[in-house]
Amino acid sequence: MTTLAQVVLLLTLLAEPLLALAVDLRPHLRAPRRAVGHGREAADDPRAAADLTVVVPLDGDVRELDRLAWLHDEGARVLLVTTGAQGPAFHRRLWAVAGEHGFRVHVAGTRRQPGAAQRARPGRTALLGDAHATLTSTYVVCVDPGTVISSPLRQVVGALAAAGLDVGTVTTAVAPHGLLARVQRVEDELAGRLRHRVPWLVRGGVHVARRAAHADLLRRHTRFGAGDDAELGVLGVARGLRVGHLDVAATGRGARSARDWWAERLTEVAGVVRLSLLHPHLGVRRPSLHLLPAAGAFALVPLLWWSVLHVPWVLVLVVVAHGALTAALTRGLRDPVAWLYPLYAVVRAFVLLPLGVLAYVVAAVRAGDAGTLRVRDPWWSADPADAPVVRRLPGPGPARATDWWAGRR
Repeated sequence: MTTLAQVVLLLTLLAEPLLALAVDLRPHLRAPRRAVGHGREAADDPRAAADLTVVVPLDGDVRELDRLAWLHDEGARVLLVTTGAQGPAFHRRLWAVAGEHGFRVHVAGTRRQPGAAQRARPGRTALLGDAHATLTSTYVVCVDPGTVISSPLRQVVGALAAAGLDVGTVTTAVAPHGLLARVQRVEDELAGRLRHRVPWLVRGGVHVARRAAHADLLRRHTRFGAGDDAELGVLGVARGLRVGHLDVAATGRGARSARDWWAERLTEVAGVVRLSLLHPHLGVRRPSLHLLPAAGAFALVPLLWWSVLHVPWVLVLVVVAHGALTAALTRGLRDPVAWLYPLYAVVRAFVLLPLGVLAYVVAAVRAGDAGTLRVRDPWWSADPADAPVVRRLPGPGPARATDWWAGRR
């Protein structure tokens, strides 16, 4: 019985390609899958096309400014967001690029302190939150520098509106330059099917939202670092918003080195640790988030090690089967790296997951904050300026529509 249990545990490594295959075999997909097709009518409305802002967060890398030429046709609908903590060379180039393409600029901090007192580079989520001080459009399209969307942006916003979504996630693919980039491309292709079921499980680069919903989510965002992008989707679902995945092609730059690639993977896993292990109550209340299965993956790590030490031959069979399924599911890429992807999946399950737990603990200790999500405001906290106050009668005190006892707005 022990050997059988060990075999079964190792077979769980096939869960990713088997789930992707199950989704592939479903005859009908949800509305977000059809969102682009249904969004074209809304995208053709000139008012809808004009009522969007493209927000690009810039953290001070001058090279990022040279990757914005594809947004030239959007002109003043593009808002570049940075801080005053950057150097003079960056700001000179920033205003030159903005003037060349007609972009707007929002500087979230106006003073730069020299030496060790200079403020560290702000996080992407913090810059997006600061941008709402100037946003007035109905929709926002958030794009990282270096990421290119192939579809017209009005069509992307139309897709969101036609699908009836508040927040839309977009998978960002990478150009297949180098072995690691090709592995990441296979991973994105395989996981792309699951993201229609788990829309928050997506790498950053692009997301689309109604401005009011986006501002509400960023106001509650922990800005912890690890898991920032996924947190936006988890918060949206937990808040009762409609979050879905849009079939929009976007291409971003891959990691510049093997070290950067590993650091990105480790940060992603640390984010999943934070969101899944710290919030089991959200997984119970919102099964569609799939937080409990994600937490279960970390719990299985010691059992997987126990199994592979006793029946290592099963791992060989699992790798071969994983490779065959992955190659079949990603046959459109025609990339032999699909047969090597199972080796990365094994390293992720046996090494990356436990290291991700350690990385999260280190980050939490350094920050002095566990990064716990704040889905609802306590009744005693101050009312935001734009939040309606709902009086409960009979009974004392103001109760906002965002409180836990109130219905969804």
